[in-house]
Amino acid sequence: MEQSHLMYEELEEDVAIVTFGKHGDNTLLTLTNDYDAVRRVLDILTPEGMTPMTRGLVEAQNELQRHSGSLRVAGRRVRSRILVFTDGIPSDGDTDFGSADLTAPSVSGTYKVMSALQLYSKNENVSNKARISFIACGSNANKTFMESASQVVDGLCLDAGNTEDMRGLGAYYRRMVLACRFAAPFKTTESMRDLCLTSFDTFKPWFQATNTFPLTEEDKTDHELREIYQLLLDMKEEDRRHHEVEGEADPTLQVSMPIGTRVVRGPDWKWENQDGEGPGTVVGYGKGSWVRVHWDYTDHDNIYRYGGPECAYDVWICEEAKKMDEGKLIDVGVRVKRGPDWRYGDQDGGNGTIGVVYKVEENGKVKVRWPKGKNCIYRFGYDGKFDLTIVEDEGAGGTASGGAPQMDEDSGMIVVWQWKSNGMWLMYPEYVSRQLEQAYKRDRTGSCSVEVHSLRRHINFSSMTDHCSDIDETFEVQRLVMTQEEYEASKE
Repeated sequence: MEQSHLMYEELEEDVAIVTFGKHGDNTLLTLTNDYDAVRRVLDILTPEGMTPMTRGLVEAQNELQRHSGSLRVAGRRVRSRILVFTDGIPSDGDTDFGSADLTAPSVSGTYKVMSALQLYSKNENVSNKARISFIACGSNANKTFMESASQVVDGLCLDAGNTEDMRGLGAYYRRMVLACRFAAPFKTTESMRDLCLTSFDTFKPWFQATNTFPLTEEDKTDHELREIYQLLLDMKEEDRRHHEVEGEADPTLQVSMPIGTRVVRGPDWKWENQDGEGPGTVVGYGKGSWVRVHWDYTDHDNIYRYGGPECAYDVWICEEAKKMDEGKLIDVGVRVKRGPDWRYGDQDGGNGTIGVVYKVEENGKVKVRWPKGKNCIYRFGYDGKFDLTIVEDEGAGGTASGGAPQMDEDSGMIVVWQWKSNGMWLMYPEYVSRQLEQAYKRDRTGSCSVEVHSLRRHINFSSMTDHCSDIDETFEVQRLVMTQEEYEASKE
């Protein structure tokens, strides 16, 4: 940090020193840019004693709330940092006593640290939320714990003995300033990525040609440029996350893309290999016309466009059933309904309602979203109880456009049933198309009630409309009869 300040006088990062352990759970030095004062305090500290890490984390968070402001560079907020230098062997400040350090992590101490980090990461009421990173100190440092802890708060796990890691800590603020100033002229990080973040080789000449900040020889090295490039990619990913705001999704998505819908990459896909070139499951919604998808092959989830003002379709409905890995009891994307140990009344929306698993806990519990938006936790193996049972997908084997064609036995022509959403005609799933065609042949002026991805739909053949009673929306319906060639051409 001091070196960055010497290189560029305008770059000053305030530092505070908070301790836990032998020196107590105190703020020894409040936030300051007096690096001589920082050095004097560090000179008197010795790493010894127990590690009541939770107390230190709370004190560090309090110090930020007391004395740290919100920093913006070129219009973009730069997050504060909490750097935890530790051996990664947490103790419980309430039950572990003595002057000697523990040789193995305390179970209750570890639990308290992880709980505190989880609560901090999820608390939306904390202003100036910091990014927490762990720096492993000593030859016996418990890096396994620190790697897990850093993942909870989207931080880093670094090694105090690694020169590159330590240089990166000090250069972080300088790199962020360079990244923010580079990104500022772009209208959105979307356009920035499309133009110059497709690869490092594309980014490098862009940065060198457009940067107006004086660069040192060190800043021009490939190592430094790659670090800045990664920061820009992280900024892009963070912007995408901000699209996800619960409760602000387009309500028609509950019909066109209900929770549990199976999808593959669509015609406007531009997210590299996030899907592993395989199918995924809709597990939530973002702001506007964005849907959250969990991919089968990569175990990755993110939000993607489905219609909206851009008429962009990153994903496309399919009917490829979820296939669980061998040895797994249950997995994300699996459809479920009440099981033998159900005890929650009509929390699911009524007997027979089908929900989708969107998170699997290691303790034998799962999180399920029900069609009307309720999210709940249930036992699936916990204490030997099963609140749920798995529902086999009915629509497996359909086409990527959302359904499969039906054959008219009399004419030999293909019959396609579709409904209109967001100005786009979508095929019904194969099992629904079959029901509609059979009902239509019986009575062309009648109607048919079906269930599509756990939502109740009533199709009226006289008006050719589809009414979804669960959200009180009505959509146009059409029945197309075409040759095999016409059908194949319609998919191109």
